[in-house]
Amino acid sequence: MAKLNFKAGGTSRKLKRTPSKYRESLGRPNISQSAGVRPAFPLMPYEHLELKHKDVSTEDYIVIPKGRIVSAITSNTNYDKNAYPEGDYYGVAKGIMGLMVPCNGSGSAINIDSPVAANQTLAASLPIGIAEHDVYQDIGGTNLNYDMRNKNWGVLCHQLIKVPSINLTAFDAFFVTADKFGDTSAVGQADFSVSGGGYDECEKLYSWLSYTTGGSSLGADAGDMVAADAYGNYVVTATADAKVVGKIMGVDYRFNKDLLDTVQSKYDDGAAYRLSGTGTFGIPQHLYDFAYKAIDAALSLNNQTWAGKSDFTVDGTVLAAGIDPAKLILHAVEEGVFGEAWILINI
Repeated sequence: MAKLNFKAGGTSRKLKRTPSKYRESLGRPNISQSAGVRPAFPLMPYEHLELKHKDVSTEDYIVIPKGRIVSAITSNTNYDKNAYPEGDYYGVAKGIMGLMVPCNGSGSAINIDSPVAANQTLAASLPIGIAEHDVYQDIGGTNLNYDMRNKNWGVLCHQLIKVPSINLTAFDAFFVTADKFGDTSAVGQADFSVSGGGYDECEKLYSWLSYTTGGSSLGADAGDMVAADAYGNYVVTATADAKVVGKIMGVDYRFNKDLLDTVQSKYDDGAAYRLSGTGTFGIPQHLYDFAYKAIDAALSLNNQTWAGKSDFTVDGTVLAAGIDPAKLILHAVEEGVFGEAWILINI
């Protein structure tokens, strides 16, 4: 076998410095952190946020439901740092950029029922994005072996989303008794009035668009701008300013879709627990659940029951008493009381 000569033949080449125009100073890195659809902006929830809904799986409380328009307490926000045992207002790791709070439409401060301390308020705020996932209460330090602070949440800034909608004018006509959901027509907290019932209960679980029709109302037409109400839910606005979070692509209340009404779902006598399909007459789950909660809370406020209320009215026709709640919801959706709002978020 021939011996290999590793010393012969090769042409020597010199090393050359990289031309300066191809080099980048180590002191001049790129400034971009992310594409901006979901900014790389880690947040934790403000510890004083109200406990909205208890997750039956984790037994943790949700403080900001998914889809809610949010703002943030950051380093320049004027909050009392002495209120935190860690000596600053964060009380969280320094990698966290701020504390997430529901956006309140830049109105006046809003009182909150804090689980930590009495007489807390949220200052007026402007939107920075929406919560893509349910945000849970920060329980750091409560348990020795369980700490929610190993998580953080981000915001969604540019996306097409679908959320339930409610036409308050149509809801009043459908329910017969006015304002059992709450007047959410004003963007600012100063003029915001929730007369109990539907809004209070739905706000714990859902995020939605509310609007009115008739008279000088904007309605909710394609291209209309949307902003946050006092609790971070969506309302229509005609003012193009820093409160605007996007535009309405359209509101859909024409169901069923994709033969969903023929999908055999397990029947449940309790209408609150129906699964989308034949059980909901083809109404999508998130829309059905929202409509059920809105009607159920309004009934409770009015000291009525599903079976006992005999004057639900659709298109001028009074429905029979005791109608299946799922069928009643179908009528309400087809009448445009409830719908599915397609909103193009652009913050």
